[in-house]
Formats: sequence, structure tokens, C-alpha cells
Amino acid sequence: MNALEYALTLLSRSDKTERKLYEALLKKGFSEEESADAVERVKDYGYAGDEAFSRRYVEFSGTEENTFPPGAVMSGLRVRSETGPHEE
Repeated sequence: MNALEYALTLLSRSDKTERKLYEALLKKGFSEEESADAVERVKDYGYAGDEAFSRRYVEFSGTEENTFPPGAVMSGLRVRSETGPHEE
């Protein structure tokens, strides 16, 4: 399985920020270049990226089954945010 296939497998299980996806690929043993390329490709496909993650998080958080008090969604997004996709 290559880095792109593994990234797609991870995303099929749960949404991830760019940073978390990149870190998971590195942890699996893919090189920095392979990992960065895979993250960029899934972003290009629209399957991942911090914007896509945030949009789905907000959409899911606003469903009837998942009602949160005012400010909780933004607070949750802040906790999950990172400063850059691959910065160390």
C-alpha cells in the first residue's frame, strides 16, 4: 500500500486535519516527501484539508443528535487546529 492509498484508508475511517494525516503517514513509515505528496493529493481531490475538516466538523456538530452549547463548536475547532499543514 502506498502513502496515498493509506491516506485514503485513514480518511475513510475518520476526518483528520492535514497535520494529523501527515503525522499518521510518517508514523506508518512513509517518507516526508511521500507523506506531503499524499496529503496534497487528497486535498486536491477534496477529501482532506483543514477547511474540509472544519466544514464537516461544524456540519456534524449542528445535527440534532449532536447539539452543543453556544461556542462549543468554535472551541472544539480551536483545540483541533494547527499552525500549518507540515510545519515542525
